[in-house]
Amino acid sequence: MKGRLRLVLIVLACAAGAAEARVHFFRAHVHPRLQAGRLAIGKVVLLPPEIEFMRVGVKGPEGNSTESDQLARSLYSVLASELAARGVTVLPNPMASATSEAKYAIANLQARYDSVRTQVSRKPTRVDDGHVTLGDGVATFEPAHGADALVLVRGAATQATKAKTAALLIGFGAVSSFQGDIGFVDARTGEVLVWTRINRLGDVSQDPADRLVNCTRNALRDVPLPAPAAR
Repeated sequence: MKGRLRLVLIVLACAAGAAEARVHFFRAHVHPRLQAGRLAIGKVVLLPPEIEFMRVGVKGPEGNSTESDQLARSLYSVLASELAARGVTVLPNPMASATSEAKYAIANLQARYDSVRTQVSRKPTRVDDGHVTLGDGVATFEPAHGADALVLVRGAATQATKAKTAALLIGFGAVSSFQGDIGFVDARTGEVLVWTRINRLGDVSQDPADRLVNCTRNALRDVPLPAPAAR
């Protein structure tokens, strides 16, 4: 049994490495006007990421809001740094000094994005066709004034216990992973300009600031931004 478990763990480790190497398999979906250079993204407002964290053991999944918040903060920092490296100015976090009214406006915008995101995740090529929008009401969103785009992030992290990973041997196990996406929304028209996925195999809750860097960088690789992606 120990030999079989060791073999499974080796295979999973190799799969994790391969998945990280192939993280760019999912291309970014880009609005045609942005792709053609008729629009530019120079300044953005990065809204706080909404991340779900789930620990999965043999007794079932268990959420952890503290881990969710920590991952959200780490991903915000990583994404802000990666955008800056691509020549984008990231305006101050709107939640840092938000009034109750501003927090309500942010929550409302996040909810509007979620309803559109459901459609995009099913058929992301609609972004390539320029057919996805949150509506021109986005222009009234006060924190976005002076920005070219709003950046919204969603993600789900799974941390599988060793026992749950070992259960792959009998067909009902799980592996640790992170799956998420980044959306860029035009701050004036509400059109979704970019939708791109972030994917990584492995437990990102351990040293998330380091483990989220490469997959975030790769998620932005196809996105037309002022500075080219590093090769």
